[in-house]
Amino acid sequence: LEISVKFNFAGESAERFNVWMDDKDYTGAHAGHICSVSISPTSGSVSDAKTGTMENAIYEKRKGGGTLDSATEELLKTKTMNFTLDLKREEWHTLLIRTKGDEVVVLVNDYEVGKLKSEGISHETKSVVSLTTNINDVHYDDFVIKAAKPGKESAGSE
Repeated sequence: LEISVKFNFAGESAERFNVWMDDKDYTGAHAGHICSVSISPTSGSVSDAKTGTMENAIYEKRKGGGTLDSATEELLKTKTMNFTLDLKREEWHTLLIRTKGDEVVVLVNDYEVGKLKSEGISHETKSVVSLTTNINDVHYDDFVIKAAKPGKESAGSE
């Protein structure tokens, strides 16, 4: 399923927020997490949660304080892409997240800032899009969420 999520955000004391795309019926990853985008004033990331840090065995081991073997640590490095941002907290910004197949593209203020290609992103169902706001309030406005089945008109077309 191709998804496009677009909205505006601002917050003078905001620290970070996450956008999650989940499948509420998927049991192979913690809370059905499929992929996520995290944004702060200075950085961001895009992650394949399904086959990365939220995959059940990895999540439970980390949650329990266990250490991961080196092969798993190397695998996890391929499941997240980090990027630098320089956002003025008091100004409004536009975030656009697009999934297509096994890829997520992130744009802030119409500039591509991050892209990740990973197999978990191609999960067929993304039935929930949610936000988590960390530390301080973020103001959100003008939400647009679009979905299209692969092969149909792109969910990201405007």
